[in-house]
Order: sequence, then C-alpha cells, then structure tokens
Amino acid sequence: MLQQKKYKKILLMATGALTNSTTSQQGESIPGIAHAVAIEI
Repeated sequence: MLQQKKYKKILLMATGALTNSTTSQQGESIPGIAHAVAIEI
C-alpha cells in the first residue's frame, strides 16, 4: 500500500504496562508506557 501511494502517513504505536507481582496485590496504579513510530512518504 505504501509503494502504491495509497497511504501517505502511518502511525504505529506499541503499548504496555509496567507490572510486577506485588503492585497489583497492593492496589497501586499500574504505570503504562508507549512507543510511537511515524512513517510519512
């Protein structure tokens, strides 16, 4: 699709949670993280 120039911009995002076994047992909030990559032609 990129080579056919059907799409001009694409945004990819990967997300995740930073957890360990004690965080959820203690009722604490779970921090998150995300990485984004933008591709433009």
